[in-house]
Amino acid sequence: MTRFFIYLSLVFGAIACSQEAEVSSSDSPSDTLSYKYQTTEKTIGNCDQACLTIYLQSISIDPKEPLQALIDSLMLSAGSSYFPSKDAWIEASIKEFERLLEEIPSYDMPWEMERYVNIRFNRFGLISVIVSDYAFTGGAHPNSFWLKRVIDLSTNDILSWKDFVNADQHKAFTDFVERRFRKEFNINENESWEDAGFWFENDRFFLPIDFGIDASGMHFLYNVYEIAPYASGPITLSIEWNDVLPFLRKPYGDLFLEPTL
Repeated sequence: MTRFFIYLSLVFGAIACSQEAEVSSSDSPSDTLSYKYQTTEKTIGNCDQACLTIYLQSISIDPKEPLQALIDSLMLSAGSSYFPSKDAWIEASIKEFERLLEEIPSYDMPWEMERYVNIRFNRFGLISVIVSDYAFTGGAHPNSFWLKRVIDLSTNDILSWKDFVNADQHKAFTDFVERRFRKEFNINENESWEDAGFWFENDRFFLPIDFGIDASGMHFLYNVYEIAPYASGPITLSIEWNDVLPFLRKPYGDLFLEPTL
């Protein structure tokens, strides 16, 4: 199980403090996309009482590039609502907080809203993007959501695991991953998913939409509440490239041979 990791530097101030920064990616000869990280931080209210802290890390490529719009749409679709722009997300968060203070003037619990976009793989004309969303708005526990996607830079298409696996081996691959999942979480072969505490529909294993890659292998992510209770957190399963090579279609089987990475 994994837990959401928060790395936030808070700017404490009076009514409205904000800061923006831009950091270049560490380009290397193997990188196929040049980009920069942009960060925005805001603090609303007095943090000795009730305040809202907002942190946003986004990716900057080129506003005119279709890829920029695609990555922005992934960033803005993470969480429970979609927003047309990052400014709209920030504004909506501030309005929600201010509305609460109007309704409950004595409210004194801090709110935190964080969203990060990271590129975890950048080779062979492919990028693997992960968006993480964290929100604490005074409830029993914070809410978090992760989004993982692989993008083909030549077409700007989002690739699923099916695009990497031979078409006639999709079922065999799913069965293989299920065996790995059972082994990872100590579930007997004949034990039902319900008895093991998982919520697979009709008690049938499936692979998640959230799928990423890096130099080590394939990574599958089930979000909180997707197949298990909140206490289980997001559930991840990673499989090394060498273990999935028999299933990979060309050219991926050649690209992800260990000596090339």
